[in-house]
Amino acid sequence: MVAGEEGADYVAFPLDPTKPEPAIDLSSWWSEVTEIPAALICREKIPEAGILHASSADFIMLWESAAAGESLEAAQAAGLSGADRG
Repeated sequence: MVAGEEGADYVAFPLDPTKPEPAIDLSSWWSEVTEIPAALICREKIPEAGILHASSADFIMLWESAAAGESLEAAQAAGLSGADRG
């Protein structure tokens, strides 16, 4: 909340693909109570598209990894806008 009061453009929450629930819950809550966009930071293994979609996050930050092709597929499957732009 402090970041939002200080003028942050967005807040980001790290998503652990082995235990995504805390980040999903926090992102969903944040989206309900604030106007400041929320982002999920996905490192290493990209979670299933349904998990990404359930988060209500405004942005998904996909860390550069060996799974770069998988990252794009997950984003497209989740229906994230702009994911199909080259």
